[in-house]
Amino acid sequence: MLIPALIVASFLFSFIRADWINFWLTTDFRKTQSTIVNQLSHGVVAYTYVVNNKEYSGQSQRDPSRYPVANIGDKTTVNYSLSHPWLSSLQEPVFPAGGFWGIFVLIVGLMIESLVVATIINPTGRWALKTGLKESDQ
Repeated sequence: MLIPALIVASFLFSFIRADWINFWLTTDFRKTQSTIVNQLSHGVVAYTYVVNNKEYSGQSQRDPSRYPVANIGDKTTVNYSLSHPWLSSLQEPVFPAGGFWGIFVLIVGLMIESLVVATIINPTGRWALKTGLKESDQ
């Protein structure tokens, strides 16, 4: 049960972190120019940008409609948070990240995680998942 708990927890953590970033980007975002410094996999690029004479770096999936091809050294527009300038994205910020379905998936994920943790704490309890193990097998 520990492995499913860790898998669901890592999914929830990444989902909540993405929503936290998108929340700040939709709350007080500004635009500035950035420079692509590296191409990573699946359309993700690394970039640098300057805010208040301080250089920041970020990684983001590029928007293929705005940037069909992104080469190292190209200039792009980056959205960053005014109150948290280290938070940025090349895509237009949207909160919540998945809309209605994103919230639905988050709620279902939290429910599954709760059941898995309840099973770890008390495998024979009322809220435990049925693992097929008898009490004498544990």
